[in-house]
Amino acid sequence: MCTKLPSLFAYDAVFLDLDGLLVDSERLHFRAYETMLSNRGCRLGWDFLTFLSIAHQSATGLKETILKQFPCLKTPWERLYQEKTAAYLTLLKEGSVRWMKGAEQLLQELQKRAISHAIVTNSSKEQLLLIQDTLALLKMVPLSITREDYRFAKPHSDSYETAMRSLGISAKRAIGLEDSMRGIFALKGAGIQPLLVCPRYHPQMAHLTDKSLPHTESLLTLIA
Repeated sequence: MCTKLPSLFAYDAVFLDLDGLLVDSERLHFRAYETMLSNRGCRLGWDFLTFLSIAHQSATGLKETILKQFPCLKTPWERLYQEKTAAYLTLLKEGSVRWMKGAEQLLQELQKRAISHAIVTNSSKEQLLLIQDTLALLKMVPLSITREDYRFAKPHSDSYETAMRSLGISAKRAIGLEDSMRGIFALKGAGIQPLLVCPRYHPQMAHLTDKSLPHTESLLTLIA
């Protein structure tokens, strides 16, 4: 994909996903699912890329795939998900989360240039606060839109529309960074310029049909 990258600093606002874009929490989600299933006598047996390919495909992909793989699980999914969330929160409390490469530098540059920016995430406020306890620079982001702030999760555009209203920014003056196509669809639905940050080996890249979508493998390329 050779589409020219837009300059973040030419926009009035930059919207940022959290998991997998700023912080390497996707691996913790993966471990949490493994723990939930292990506690119930099941072995997930996936590698991390398999997990990502399912998690990034749709909002219900993990639920559908896990229940199909383990028909012996008779517990309602809502309960299973609660157990997974509890395992994830334990990992966050242990301080296991780390920055994605280039995330600190990007946030520092946005602050230095006084460009309005916000985190827009499907994660809960509780999860974000725990991540901030480990990665304190996130506390300096002017606005964070978490799952409690809107009705419909990504790939719906609701989260980004909420962010634009909160900042008083129009879609044409904003750009959004996402590491998944679910997030890209949310940006497009809100009319915001999308930018995909994702390694070429990610399974979703094999199914990417929009050749005009700006793409980079690293946040560092955006501040070079």
